[in-house]
Amino acid sequence: MVDRRQRQGQRLGGVMTRLLLVVAVLSGVAAAAALGSASWSPESETPGCLRRPPAVQLSFEGPFAPGLVDTRHGSVRKVRQPSYDGGWALRAVYDASGELGYARVAADVSWHEGDDVWFGGAFLFPRGFLASNDGVIDIMRWDNHALDPRHPDHGGLTLWSTDGRLHLIAEQEGGQVYRSLLDAPPVAEGRWLWLEVHQRLATSAGNALNELYVDGLLVGRNGRPNYFGRPVSHLRWGLVAVATGRQQDPAVLYLDRATASGCEVGPRDWSPTGTRLR
Repeated sequence: MVDRRQRQGQRLGGVMTRLLLVVAVLSGVAAAAALGSASWSPESETPGCLRRPPAVQLSFEGPFAPGLVDTRHGSVRKVRQPSYDGGWALRAVYDASGELGYARVAADVSWHEGDDVWFGGAFLFPRGFLASNDGVIDIMRWDNHALDPRHPDHGGLTLWSTDGRLHLIAEQEGGQVYRSLLDAPPVAEGRWLWLEVHQRLATSAGNALNELYVDGLLVGRNGRPNYFGRPVSHLRWGLVAVATGRQQDPAVLYLDRATASGCEVGPRDWSPTGTRLR
């Protein structure tokens, strides 16, 4: 599957396996695990947000199911260290070819106008990662590339070389203008960060919601439109895409506990009653 990232790089200047996909069917008493054929939609969730586990969680502990590693000019592999939760984590590498490339994992979702969704992951950016970013690197993104490979809709977190910050973005390739919905403080290198996005998907400002949490703290919120009217089919984590023609340096990051849910999952050792900063 090939993403068309050249326009994005110009503007800034311009799984691995089909991992163990844990689909939690939460009726208050049971959760069932399956190797991801079904896609998750918020309608499958039980109301109320004080429950675990998340609806989707990619586990790197067991054998990898075939077909879910998605790499081009890159690689992914399991590592024991560093680890966020004490188990296996994922190391993603881009090879510095300057070509369109990615090293990522994915889950099927089914999201529509008005859906209220949370998606997150634990990321570790090694020291020097920001200096190695030559344009834009997407690290966590939803899309509908399967629906329209030529002009897919994108939304999610990217790192920009111009400011070293995380940006929550939205774009429709070949259509709507690429835009930053909100940004976060400069990214910390050399330690794990729990990054989680909360969105209510909508084409209009009156109905949309965008929130970004870093280690459980709310760092940005607004109601800018974030959706383009077409279903979202996939959610991806890792080195999801780099700026074609601009990324001349190798890029490496670590990923653990990739999740999607109808409610906040939060970082390790987190309590939903804790104080948040804005």
